[in-house]
Amino acid sequence: LIKFVEIEHKYPFCWRCGSPLIFLATKQWFLRVSKIKDEIIRENEKVEWIPDWAAKRYVNGVENVGDWCVSRQRYWGVPLPVWVCEKCEKKTVIGSIKELKEKSVEKIEINDLHRPSIDPIKLRCECGGIMKRVDDVLDVWLDSGSAPWASLGYPMKKELFEKLFPADFVVEGHDQITKWFYSQQAASVITFDTVPYKKVQMHGFTLDEKGEAMHKTKGNAIPPEEIIKKYGRDTFRFYLLWAAASWEDIRVSWEKIQSVDRMLKILWNIYKFSTTYMSLDNFDPETRYSDVEEYLRIEDRWMLSKINSLTKDISEVWDMFYFHKVTRPIYDFIVDDFSRWYIKLVRSRTWIEKDDPDKKAAYFVLCYVLKKLSRLMAPITPYISEHIFVNIENGESVHLADYPGHDESLIDLGLNEQMDITRKIVENVAFARQKAGLKLRWPVSEIIIDSEDKKIRKAIEKFSPDIVLCSHVHEAEGLEEMIGKTKVINVGRKGKLIEV
Repeated sequence: LIKFVEIEHKYPFCWRCGSPLIFLATKQWFLRVSKIKDEIIRENEKVEWIPDWAAKRYVNGVENVGDWCVSRQRYWGVPLPVWVCEKCEKKTVIGSIKELKEKSVEKIEINDLHRPSIDPIKLRCECGGIMKRVDDVLDVWLDSGSAPWASLGYPMKKELFEKLFPADFVVEGHDQITKWFYSQQAASVITFDTVPYKKVQMHGFTLDEKGEAMHKTKGNAIPPEEIIKKYGRDTFRFYLLWAAASWEDIRVSWEKIQSVDRMLKILWNIYKFSTTYMSLDNFDPETRYSDVEEYLRIEDRWMLSKINSLTKDISEVWDMFYFHKVTRPIYDFIVDDFSRWYIKLVRSRTWIEKDDPDKKAAYFVLCYVLKKLSRLMAPITPYISEHIFVNIENGESVHLADYPGHDESLIDLGLNEQMDITRKIVENVAFARQKAGLKLRWPVSEIIIDSEDKKIRKAIEKFSPDIVLCSHVHEAEGLEEMIGKTKVINVGRKGKLIEV
């Protein structure tokens, strides 16, 4: 003995009772998949993986996988269909109920193919001896690996199989890379020399706030029903697609769930605000763009550009299954663009008493955006989308309507950029107010924006009324560098000059 030392190493324990597990080498049945590894990897090139890097992870797994042990020692399950002669030890594999009945020693009626119902059946061997089935059952991964065609009734029924195989799409967790994703491909390549699906999405796990797996025994499990009861299904659904990319693990955060809930309440309040005033003024939701085009203000055209830009961008990423790139832009649009900016700009127009075309133009834009959002969000938040759609569009159901397309003619990227600059100016004014100790609602006599940047000067020229309105300023002069250095003259008690 040269050295004696204690080491720490990972060791398996039963996930239910916590008892230590012992590995025991026993004789088993194997499929020699090592012979077809290269074929599996080659056929996998036909599959689109989401995310794309999961394909390399899969190939690495296949390259390192051994032969497939397909036997298990359990008291119930799909029986390993192998009978062995007690006299000559010849082995026979049975491939169908019909074959089993033909070779059975006695006339049999088969109502259940599972073990133990199948165990008493004996077969006659060519040598005259009796064949008995081995005690093992099949690995459930072989069972689930055949799901792509077994679920279609193949080989007894071929019509659905020929129509639907291979499957368009399969989704599972990242732990299934060398499990279900692999068992399907291996079983399919063995049987059909091809892959069983065209597209795979790998999703992450749902963890607690500390990043640990949820277990009842650990006391950190959060039942979905608890979240639904508190915040509703729409909030829960949106949160799951918003909190992380679909292939990343989600750390369940009550704070973030509340953020999504607030966003949906903002949307609901906009809907109630809009429909209340529209109803009072008998606004027709079927009003067309051409009816109000000449009365649209610059902020109206910007809002139409933003919602169509959003629709266009989202349509492109839906097909990529990048759901977080759908939900996050929607969230930002509702909270920042629609609520904090556009509603602030148009609110006073809805208070006009008379039947004014300026008010009608604002109603049209509000209605247009709500219609778009109800359809855009229907796959994610079906309940609020349905309510908005049915009440504004007077349709049967949003889920029977077409998914919205975008109107390219209403998209103005230059206008979008100018409004971004305008909002940045307002943000800088708010920051300067904070530095000066002036509350947002306190009016200032003027702000001076000193800039030689043509884009900034153009934005000021176009959106000066909006800057004045949102900054609570009597007048504004556009002049140096806005983003980075702003001078704000305020009418505080001493009229200080604040440089930011």
